[in-house]
Amino acid sequence: LKKNNCFNKSAIILEARTQSKRFPNKIFKKIGNQTLLNFLMKRLLKLKNIKTIVATTTNPKDKEIIKFCKEQDYLFFAGKENDLIDRVINCARNYKVENIISLTSDNPLVDVNYISKYLRIFCEKKLDYIDNIQSGTFPKGMAIRIVKRAKLKKFSKFVKRTKFYNYRQHTCYFFMQKENYKYFKGYFAKSTRYSKYKNLRLTVDYKEDLKLINTLLKKSNFDIYISLKQIINIWRKFFKSNKSLIKEIR
Repeated sequence: LKKNNCFNKSAIILEARTQSKRFPNKIFKKIGNQTLLNFLMKRLLKLKNIKTIVATTTNPKDKEIIKFCKEQDYLFFAGKENDLIDRVINCARNYKVENIISLTSDNPLVDVNYISKYLRIFCEKKLDYIDNIQSGTFPKGMAIRIVKRAKLKKFSKFVKRTKFYNYRQHTCYFFMQKENYKYFKGYFAKSTRYSKYKNLRLTVDYKEDLKLINTLLKKSNFDIYISLKQIINIWRKFFKSNKSLIKEIR
C-alpha cells in the first residue's frame, strides 16, 4: 500500500478470546502443525504496512493469549470481556489508531488481498465504514470491516445490552443496521466471482469447521498465504460440492 496519512493511521484489531461457548479455546487448536491464532497472525503479517493488534480480555483465562503475544512479540491489548465495542475503541486509542480494520480470530483464512483493497477504497472515498458482509456474496469467514474510531465511539452509545442479548459483543453492530445507513458514509462490497460459494464455511465456530479447513488446506501443504481464489480452486478440483467435502472430513 502506498503510504499516506489514512493508511498510517489504520491498523488491524484482531478480536481474540478463549471463552467461546460453542468451541472453547478454539484459537489454540491446530491448523496443520500450528495454532489457529498463530496461523492467522502470520497471514496478517504479510501486510507489511499495516500493523495488527490482538484485542483480548482481562479474564484470567485469556492470560494464555497475552503470554502467546509476548512470546511472539505481537502487539496486544486487554480490555472488557463483555463489552467488545469498548475493548476495541480503547485498544485503538491506546495505539493511536484512527481507522480500525476489525477482524475476528475465528476467521483464519480471511484474504489479506481484500484487506488491502478495502482499505484503499476506504481511504480514497473518505468513508466512515466499509464491510463485505452485508452483501452476503462471500464464503463465511471472509468478513472484513473498517470503521473510523471516532464514528464507532460516537454511535456506540446507541448499542445496548438487553435482558436477552448483548449487542455490545458485536463491534460494528450499529453500522450493519439498514435504518442507520443515513448517519454515516458507508460502502458495502460485493463479489460476483464468489457469490455461488457463499454457503462454504471457512470460519471456525465448531470442531467440524476446523476439520473442514484442515482438509482443504492439506491439499495446499498448509500454505499460510493461501488466497480465497486458491481455496475455491481446491474446493472445485477435489470436492465439487459441500456433500463430498463433508463426507471426507467425517
